[in-house]
Amino acid sequence: MEDFMFQTRPNIPPWSRFGYVAANPKPFPQSTLTIAYGNWQADELYKKLTAQSGDLVLTTKCLRQLREALKIGEEVVEAHKAGILGLFNRLLRSDDLEIRTLTLECLRWVTNDAFGRDKILAEECPELLEVLTNLLQKETSLRLKQALSLTLHNLSKTPPGAAQLTACKYVDTLFAYTCGDSALKPGQGAASSCPSPELVQQNRVDCLLIATLAACVKRCSAGQRETLGHPGESVMGLLNPLIALRNENGHEIEGLIEDKTLAVLDLLFAMTILDINKDRLLAADCIASLLQILTQQRVDEAPPSDESVPSRDCPLWSWQVRADSWRLLGSLCLRRQGKYQVRDMLVTSFGKVVDEEAGEKGSGTGLVLLKQALITEDSHLLLLNVLHTLSLVAEDPLARRMLQDCVSSVRALEDHVNPSVQQLAEKTRRQITWTA
Repeated sequence: MEDFMFQTRPNIPPWSRFGYVAANPKPFPQSTLTIAYGNWQADELYKKLTAQSGDLVLTTKCLRQLREALKIGEEVVEAHKAGILGLFNRLLRSDDLEIRTLTLECLRWVTNDAFGRDKILAEECPELLEVLTNLLQKETSLRLKQALSLTLHNLSKTPPGAAQLTACKYVDTLFAYTCGDSALKPGQGAASSCPSPELVQQNRVDCLLIATLAACVKRCSAGQRETLGHPGESVMGLLNPLIALRNENGHEIEGLIEDKTLAVLDLLFAMTILDINKDRLLAADCIASLLQILTQQRVDEAPPSDESVPSRDCPLWSWQVRADSWRLLGSLCLRRQGKYQVRDMLVTSFGKVVDEEAGEKGSGTGLVLLKQALITEDSHLLLLNVLHTLSLVAEDPLARRMLQDCVSSVRALEDHVNPSVQQLAEKTRRQITWTA
């Protein structure tokens, strides 16, 4: 039978099971994406994306396929060789929201790779950053804003990227977006105990943009100079409501509050690189806000039934927030006025609050918090920041006399398992016990 079929139909391939191959009864539509995996996939996607037809369905399918491929570093290199990275400027100007969103999601994965980030900064800026600025100011889609904030955050990871963002006036733009009058204030939309998905997504966008702003300030000297045009009160207007909001809400949204607080504290620390900004933050009572974070305790913790068992320290904020607060406090104490403010608060209102909670009202020492931090904290980073702040405050003669009660706690840390803590504890003890 097979010999008869091959004799009557000599052009039929021998591997065909039925002796012939049925043709496709209907051709594929123009929006069909038929590609296979391999090194040539990027070339095929480039041809589809640059086709003159302008089919939105086909473009959407190509961008979705490209988004998944760019998660692999090798595919980023292939996309650059095929010329796909040069198409992002045109695609971001599309009238279709889905195409703009998918393009930003592709750009997010390109900038997440070191090779792709360098190529974008070298070949596509500043035209691309100008388009991103317009999208940041005009778009309202949270999904698009999240992809945009991730892209900007990835670009700011290196000094060249931070310099490019600063040259395109992103410091002023991000200050206006995150700290301006039109910015979403902390607590808006958080009336419910359970956060909505939109609130979670918006909080993530705000944290990423604040982190991008802090990276531009820390990694670029021009970004530091740009902060001189923005008063410290604008950033403190974000921190103080977060402190008040942390006491009012339960555990359901404490993660959102702490994430944004960490981003704001990092931005404040970046601003303190310049002494002028230190003075501005000191004038805005930044130290009082930081000490409020360090003294807040949980009120829902049940006291021990046995009076002989001492109550354990239950801070309201996580160790990451307290570590960043001590770090910022130490940076402000580099100024003489900062040392004086910390010294005065240790013996007045700040110390009084702690002493009343410890049952030692009227002792006047105000050092209970410092002793607790030196004894109970197990985070190496937090201990280093506490010791660094103490060594700076101890430069004041009056503060050294006040800190004599902490010498034994500091000396105990000289036997700590961490070598850095040991060295800094010894240095701090010598600073406190030094006499002229």
